[in-house]
Amino acid sequence: MEWNQLGSSGSDIDGELTGDQSGYAVSISSSGNTVAVGAIRNDGNGSSSGHVRVYEWDGTVWNQQGQDIDGDNGGDQLGYAVDLNASGNRLVVGAPFNDDVDFDAGHTKAFEWNGSTWVQMGANIEGAMFDDKMGTAVAMNAIGDRLITAAPLFDQGYVSIYAWDGSAWNQLGASIQGEASGDEFGHSVAISASGDRIVVGAINNEGTGNYEGHARIFDWNGSTWVQFDQDIDGEASGDLFGYDVATNDPGDIIMVSGNKNDGAGLNAGHVRAYQNNACTAPVSVTILPGEDAGFSYFDSVYCLNNVDPTPTISGTTGGLFSSSIGLVIDSITGFISLNNSSLGSYNVMYITSTSDCADTATFPIEIIPSFIGDTLVQAVCDTFEWNGTTYDSTGFYSDTLLASSGCDSIIYLDLSVLNLALGDTAFLTSCDTISWNGNDYSTSGIYTDTLTSSIGCDSIAILDLTVNQHFYAIDSMGICTGDSAMLAGSYQTTSGVYYDTLQTTAGCDSIVETT
Repeated sequence: MEWNQLGSSGSDIDGELTGDQSGYAVSISSSGNTVAVGAIRNDGNGSSSGHVRVYEWDGTVWNQQGQDIDGDNGGDQLGYAVDLNASGNRLVVGAPFNDDVDFDAGHTKAFEWNGSTWVQMGANIEGAMFDDKMGTAVAMNAIGDRLITAAPLFDQGYVSIYAWDGSAWNQLGASIQGEASGDEFGHSVAISASGDRIVVGAINNEGTGNYEGHARIFDWNGSTWVQFDQDIDGEASGDLFGYDVATNDPGDIIMVSGNKNDGAGLNAGHVRAYQNNACTAPVSVTILPGEDAGFSYFDSVYCLNNVDPTPTISGTTGGLFSSSIGLVIDSITGFISLNNSSLGSYNVMYITSTSDCADTATFPIEIIPSFIGDTLVQAVCDTFEWNGTTYDSTGFYSDTLLASSGCDSIIYLDLSVLNLALGDTAFLTSCDTISWNGNDYSTSGIYTDTLTSSIGCDSIAILDLTVNQHFYAIDSMGICTGDSAMLAGSYQTTSGVYYDTLQTTAGCDSIVETT
């Protein structure tokens, strides 16, 4: 029986470039099909920014899962410590030389796999001050909702434990500090599957000798971390006992290394395993049913102006919803505000609870744009037919059509209805016949004519006409011989018929015939 390398000959998981130090830290999921590898000297985001890569075994080769997880800045050395949860879909990484808070204060980050990329869970967990080197050691429990991170170079060193509430990491109890200054408490850490027990190594502790080191175990009692049993001290001075620690899932068996122990020769090193067999009271065991994160939305593609969707939970209720930045979602109900979200593709995640029986599921959501069509500007004289509707008054109208994408397309009509126009009334007086708009009129009356206005619509013109008639009079006059009379514009002395044209008071000609 022998160990065989997974993959064909030469299928090592190599670092990206010379000097990357890929493999400085590694972690593996419980199935063994997912691994995380830290490369602290990778320069992907600046010199020695560091990165972590995750690989998945497909039965033949190791394939990188998602993107490189790069350090924020040059010198961060992200990947100094890494740990996967049991299923391999969550990851905690340390960057102890990050300077966001102060020089080498360090920080820790956690990520979750959403099916296509690694998405950071919450904010960075920052070291408190200069040279803390927070993130020197990290560990995550089985479900990935608790993590421990260490800052061993802060005086005696300290560790902090955090719990995930669905949107942020909240510190669980107070930070736990080492026994004495310079202990490097937190040089190594481990956490049980439930996250209720932790193991911490302090390589420089001098409880029984110079730098023999020790390990301590702590349990969470619901409100604080309490040390479980006694210190586990190194065998001899200089052992650096606690250089690395590990625990099984229940947390009742632990391993501690002392890499400078001289038992088999100078600095030969050794590892010791410990088991807690104490049982002072009957153990109460509760077997809970497995939870089911089944849920779905009515559709996976939504237009920006659709009705906001709420999911149907077919499994365990009472969990929390989350998604990547850009999708506005209610963490309790899963209600999505489409109009307030950004266009794009998302994976909505639903986790039933934080218990050991919790389940997680995802559902893809895509938001595509709605369309605003052109505006038709139209002027008519009476009515206008538009998309099957007749309009007879001026206004701004809209109609909703279905675009080829399946989203609503809104088009607009800017309509002006120019009704029949009545022109001014022309009051005219004539003595005979008058011509108006191409027609002759010889009698009094009110007349109308329909014309075309400058905008193309009918316009009614009105004529109020008064026709005054001519006046014709016959008169006779007698004069004596030798006299004269003014007739036809001159003095007449002889008999005859004379005509005078006069003007009436209405302005019309009046003819007088005088004999």
